[in-house]
Amino acid sequence: MIEAVLSSGLRFGFIACSDGHGLLRHHGVARKRDCFRTGLTAVQATECTRESILDALEQRRCYATSGVPIFLDVDADGAPMGSSLDAARATVSVAAEGNADISELALVTNLGVVARVEGSGSSATLRHAVEGVDWCYARVTQVDGEMAWSSPVFFERPC
Repeated sequence: MIEAVLSSGLRFGFIACSDGHGLLRHHGVARKRDCFRTGLTAVQATECTRESILDALEQRRCYATSGVPIFLDVDADGAPMGSSLDAARATVSVAAEGNADISELALVTNLGVVARVEGSGSSATLRHAVEGVDWCYARVTQVDGEMAWSSPVFFERPC
């Protein structure tokens, strides 16, 4: 669903939260051991203030997890997740640190998964050049089924 909405041209950041309905599966992918722990939003704010947190959310400097604290950082030619780049090509670097072993770190674009690596214990890094895409985001999957999704980086392709 997210990829279809992104492909329609809408630009938004990823957040997660719980509505307390005891979700045991996340889109058929991640099983939950604790039905009351579903969804966390991480914010890359410059300070721990209301203004800084709201600014980070507005700038899409945020990401979603399935409910566990997973560190995730995305850089596209020096621009953080949520950025819009005036470029048809960029090198995307991703770093992830899980609270369990990471099974996969993937880079997802409107063309599908364009790069993936296996984790090395609870950490994983990926560096990949993307070209001719409209957006890309990172997806982390831990061996216990917990996941994280970065907000996308958007590309303005010159005519």
